[in-house]
Amino acid sequence: MHVLVNILTSLLAIIALLAENLMGWGWLDPAMRIAGALVISPWAYRLMRDTSKIPLDRNDNSETIAQIIFNYRGRFRSPVL
Repeated sequence: MHVLVNILTSLLAIIALLAENLMGWGWLDPAMRIAGALVISPWAYRLMRDTSKIPLDRNDNSETIAQIIFNYRGRFRSPVL
């Protein structure tokens, strides 16, 4: 997916530059940049949504957390947990 998005945004930039040089359409470059941003936005959102689960420990279920606490208590005999 990442490679396809890179190819698409590069093609949009090339088309905009050619149109500006050949036809004098200076407005097309900013328009293609906006279109490229719209193409990248959903992919970037999904990437941030999926990777934010890792540092926030959203993948661990309560059984895993209970096992971690059990192992911690047994190893350190801490009255805190």
